[in-house]
Amino acid sequence: MKLEDTVITKKLQRVLNQLAGIPDKNKELLPEMIIRGSSGYIMCYDITSRSFIKVARGTTCFMIDETLDPRNRVMVYVSSNNVVMIDRKEIFYVGYN
Repeated sequence: MKLEDTVITKKLQRVLNQLAGIPDKNKELLPEMIIRGSSGYIMCYDITSRSFIKVARGTTCFMIDETLDPRNRVMVYVSSNNVVMIDRKEIFYVGYN
């Protein structure tokens, strides 16, 4: 998966606009998700730097691409301003906070 894909880029722009307080009025808000756990870190693959980074458990994230890669990972935007690949079982739906 590449960040340059137009669908992914548009969805990432929607997330950033939603976080900035200017959501698209013609589209539904994207629901928040949280990385499972309340303490510690999880190592996630950062697609922009092509390296693994530590992401704190309990971090808020937004689903960018629900398509599973061969390792059962999905693309999410985390509140630390990174787009990472994370195991689908490690995140859960919170709703609209």
